[in-house]
Amino acid sequence: MDPAYLVLLSSAVSLGILHTAIGIDHSLPFVVLAKARGWTLTKTLGVTALCGLLHVLSSVIIAGVGLSLGVAVGRIELIESVRGSTAAWLLVTLGTIYTAVALWKRKAHRTLPHVHGAHGHGSSERWRELSEKADRVSMPAQRLMPALFVIFALGPCEALLPLLTASGLALTLWQSSVVAMVFSLATVGTMLSAVTIGILGAEFLSKKFRFQRALGPHAHTLAGLSLIASGLAIQVLGI
Repeated sequence: MDPAYLVLLSSAVSLGILHTAIGIDHSLPFVVLAKARGWTLTKTLGVTALCGLLHVLSSVIIAGVGLSLGVAVGRIELIESVRGSTAAWLLVTLGTIYTAVALWKRKAHRTLPHVHGAHGHGSSERWRELSEKADRVSMPAQRLMPALFVIFALGPCEALLPLLTASGLALTLWQSSVVAMVFSLATVGTMLSAVTIGILGAEFLSKKFRFQRALGPHAHTLAGLSLIASGLAIQVLGI
């Protein structure tokens, strides 16, 4: 096997694993949302896999097309930087909205016992109305899912561009495609592994230390704050 090909394949695996493992935005949002919304592990991994594929394929397409058309690497890096910043702030925005909705719902539910304790048919109807409104305000999946997909499609793989640049200079088109595919598989595989470890670890800790009941009412709030932290980590720390 061509030594340059072997080196770049090894680099694709190591970079895919490393950049995903150190980026909390690749796993934390899925773990906290799964725990807050009661997703099964299968559903969580399905959402994670789709987001991961959108994440890597968008970068592969932009970098591959740009390099094949002779676009300067610096310009592609600028495009990726803008995409990364946009994705980060969208994640912060989603987390802020999610947190606000969660806090509103908690406040609405806290008013229910007082209404329920009142007498009369009108009070009973009012309690039912508030209960239904509080339940509906939780961000529905048909809004949450598309938002996650868009955010991860916009989020660039910073490690991919130099890898594809080196591949384009040293390898054939087919070999460069294989390198990109290996990087993508390593990235998505690491995301799935990290999310699985996070969910199983959270379940183990909650059973061992019995803090699930105490944190349960605040699960959605904590999920929203975690989304904000993930977005800020991308923007401020560049991870």
